Parts: sequence; structure tokens; C-alpha cells
Amino acid sequence: METGNLANHNTYKHALINQINLEQCILSIRILPDGLSLFIHQGEEQKLWYSHYEPKLDTLSILECLSKLWKEEPLLRQHFANCRIFIEPLHSIWVPATLFSPETIGLILETQVPFEEDHQIIKTDFHFSWDAYHVYSVNKYLVEFLGKNVDCEINYFHDLNFVFNYSKQVKSIQKKVFYAEGDSGVDIWMLEGSNLVFHQSFKDILSHEDIIYRIFSCLEVTDFDFVDDILYLIGDIDSVRYDQLYMYIKSIHKLDYLSEVKFAQKEIKKAPKGALMYRILE
Repeated sequence: METGNLANHNTYKHALINQINLEQCILSIRILPDGLSLFIHQGEEQKLWYSHYEPKLDTLSILECLSKLWKEEPLLRQHFANCRIFIEPLHSIWVPATLFSPETIGLILETQVPFEEDHQIIKTDFHFSWDAYHVYSVNKYLVEFLGKNVDCEINYFHDLNFVFNYSKQVKSIQKKVFYAEGDSGVDIWMLEGSNLVFHQSFKDILSHEDIIYRIFSCLEVTDFDFVDDILYLIGDIDSVRYDQLYMYIKSIHKLDYLSEVKFAQKEIKKAPKGALMYRILE
């Protein structure tokens, strides 16, 4: 019989974790504007060995919280197969591959979103099917801390990588608009064929009315046909919000992202509630 325990309501630790070879495991860290999640897991065997979730950091910054965790949890100081960092930055831009240059990307980013070269480092995700780079910045001191304290190769990803990749699997000749509701805002993007033609991220959502206004503003910009085109919802959405959208949009499809997660539901349920593993354990 498999055993495990919740050391507290924010931490899960498998009872046999000290008996496994962590060099075969992956350390995944998801950093949000107001919290973070950490997971130690095995991909091929689809096993979750450790999970820690900080939903609110209160007076602690991300760096202070990570430093505290590294001091208190010996597991995090072990060698892993690799480490993946998922970041949810406030700002990002898309650059077509034909215009992308490592030498000039800093200038492009600086002209479009807040970027401080002394305190931030540029990271990119290349989306082959869209022939474009998703460009964003990461706190320089966070990168330095992880570089010094994580004993393996570290890869950075935008937190939306999962939902973007998921939306690419939807096959339709019609215009496709996707809506994803996250922890600190919403994202709306449109695909025509296999091409990304529009993406807007809103991280300052205040109310239900604000969200509805921004959704319809984006649909207007994309020349969305409220009769023939399809709006795809990824993740959970408030029932009142759904009903209001359905009053005007007749083709709304809810996408079951959990069906794409490789890990069994019994493994996912071990993690602290709210840790949102689906964007990590794809």
C-alpha cells in the first residue's frame, strides 16, 4: 500500500522519498506574482514525491521564501536530473523568428514593456509551429540564486507554455479564439490556421465586469464572428461569466486540459490544493 503524508497543509512528502534516487527526478518550480509551487517528480514513472505550495507570501519576497525553503528542506539541496522554472511575468512580447536577434532583443523588449537591464534577464520560448519567440524577463537575482543553489541544468519557461501548446492541438478551419483564466489574470489569443495572429494578457483584473469588458474588446479587435467563430475556454471559468458570454457567443467549447496531463489523477490529488500542477506536469 502506497503511503505519504502532508507535513502541513502546504506540503506533501511521500513516505519513501528518502529511499529513491533523486538524480532520476525533476525539480519543477512555478513562480507566480504572489506565490510559488515546488515539485519533485519522475516523468516516466509519473510519480509525485514532494510538493510545496506557498499561495501567499505575505511579507516574504520570492527570493526570501526560496532561501528559507532551501535552508529548511534538505531534499532541495540534492542533485536532480534537471530543473524547470515556470515564470508568470507581468509583461511579455512576441517576436517573429525572422526579426529575432539575440543582440537586439533587449532594445525591442525595452521599447514595448517595462524592462530594467540591471535587474532583469531576458528569457525566450521558441514556438516552432508559430515561427515566433515569446520574450519575457526574469528577475536577475532569482536567476543568480537558483544558479548557485540548484545542482543540475536549469531551464526557464513562460507559465503559459502549456496552454499555448494545448491550443495548437485544436484543428479547425475556422478562426479560433482561446481564453485562459489564471491565478492573477486572463489571457486571450487567436489562431488562424496554424498561425498566431493575436495575444493579449491582462494581469490587472479587478472584477467580473472588467473581465467581460476585456474579453469583448479583444473579440472586436480580432473581428470575431459571434455566430460562426468559436471561443475555446481552457481551464475553469465562473458560471456567471460563462452564461454572460453565451448570451452573445453561440459557439463556446470548453477544453479539458486535464486529459492532456500525463500524471494520474491520484498523483495530482496528493499535491496541496491550489498548486495548479497541470501547467507543470504536462
